[in-house]
Amino acid sequence: MDKKVNSDETIKRVQNYRQQRQRPSSQIFREQSTSSTREKTTNPCNRCGYDRAHKQCPAMGSLCNACGKRNHYAKVCRSKPAERFSNSRRERQFEGKDTRDTQQSTSGERNRRDRKMPENKNVKHVTYNRDRSPSTESSTSSDSDLVNHLKIHRTTGDETTLSCVVYINGHKTLVEPDTGADSNIMDEIQLQELKTKSPEIQLYESKVKLNTLKEKLPVKGECIVTIENETRITQAPMVIIKGKINSLPLIGRTTLEELGMVKIDETGRLKEPNKPSGTCNIRKLQETQSSDDELLKPYQDLFHGICRATRNGEENQLHLPMDEQAEPVAQKPRRVAYHLMEPLQKRLQEFVEQDIMEKVPDQEPITWCSAMVVQPIAKNPNDIRLSLDLRTLNKSMLRNCQVQAPITEDFITAFKDCRIFSKFDLNHGYHQFVIDTQSRQAMTFSTPWGNYRYKRLAFGGVNSQDLFDGEMANILSGIPRTLNNRDDIMIGGVDLADHDKNLKIVLGRLKDYNLTLRQEKCEYRKSILEFHGH
Repeated sequence: MDKKVNSDETIKRVQNYRQQRQRPSSQIFREQSTSSTREKTTNPCNRCGYDRAHKQCPAMGSLCNACGKRNHYAKVCRSKPAERFSNSRRERQFEGKDTRDTQQSTSGERNRRDRKMPENKNVKHVTYNRDRSPSTESSTSSDSDLVNHLKIHRTTGDETTLSCVVYINGHKTLVEPDTGADSNIMDEIQLQELKTKSPEIQLYESKVKLNTLKEKLPVKGECIVTIENETRITQAPMVIIKGKINSLPLIGRTTLEELGMVKIDETGRLKEPNKPSGTCNIRKLQETQSSDDELLKPYQDLFHGICRATRNGEENQLHLPMDEQAEPVAQKPRRVAYHLMEPLQKRLQEFVEQDIMEKVPDQEPITWCSAMVVQPIAKNPNDIRLSLDLRTLNKSMLRNCQVQAPITEDFITAFKDCRIFSKFDLNHGYHQFVIDTQSRQAMTFSTPWGNYRYKRLAFGGVNSQDLFDGEMANILSGIPRTLNNRDDIMIGGVDLADHDKNLKIVLGRLKDYNLTLRQEKCEYRKSILEFHGH
């Protein structure tokens, strides 16, 4: 049975339908996902900003207009203002396309493609580590391991640009020489202009990566060009950057050297000298003065063997005070690595021959006996360093003096006016000081071939360092611009004459006290000297 429909009701239905068709889809979605009371969203989506009740977020697949990243809107973008227009977005702006949008592109992506690349960049100061030759074959290599890194630092346009004219493929070109760059660079617009004059230029694939301080610059490729000036000609690769940069083509250091346009002179003769006449270079002063051999000739005896230190012409014997109430302890010997047995036996025999130590008779009872420590020397694996573990002995050894060793500030103060330096190293400095008979009993140690004991001062004793430092301070006292750190002695001078004067005084003192030096570790008349790592 047909019902009669009111015409007014029909008109209202049609109007409501048209309004629904005219509203944006985002508004319809928002009305469907919110409550009927239209209260403020309490659980917003971190991608689109709407309520999380939706099954599929409308922001998925879209491009943020603030940072250039995907899958969120600009109003909920979490990137900091400084991070916006980041490297990834700028790189996509240079590329002009994105492989992920080959099938479908959003309106935001199309707008991004239409934007122009920023043109306020000046590319300068290029550093480049090249692991391949600048040949055409290497340019087209597909080996992914041969990736070269290039850093381009941006500078403001206010700086004065140094430019020069060269001929690239026979065409006059204004370029910027950069001795800090190892590669040649131009943008694709400059390349197109060059190709209109030289169509034979071919672009090859490049494995070079360009990085500025804050962004990445995409590389379009590289080509081999001929660069020449009035006197020289060379072939060199030219790296091509996508887009346009406000900078002249850069010519790197390698190409500049091939063209004979730069030169490094370590003597500084490319300009007029401006140093005072009294401060000529040290090398010239050394050539005009006596040689090192002539200076050291009267002191050749100081560079042979390990002597016994003397004082006032008599042997200087040191005493190691011990607690009389202490009970002697004989420690268990340590095992020695097999590969160190032969060097150890040679060292023991050498020290016995040089009267540094002696073998304890087999029938003689021992009181104190310490463990031996044998270590290979890193710079010379065939050599060893022999020392004793005296930690147990040190508990019963009395310390009768404490000498403060010089620190770095002391050396800076003592040599602040010096320009010429020398360095001496005592030959087994501790072993040049003899200890008395009573102290030798405490310096006994065990070896795989029996017991030995030191007749000289040994490392590791609580008193050894203080006794040695005290003796060296007395020997070198009063000599200007001279300071020592343990067995290393440093001599300085404001000029060559002052240096040689102080050097002869030190050599004379060492000769008077019967001390010897290790010649291979001594250095003479140096303008720069390494001393204890400084």
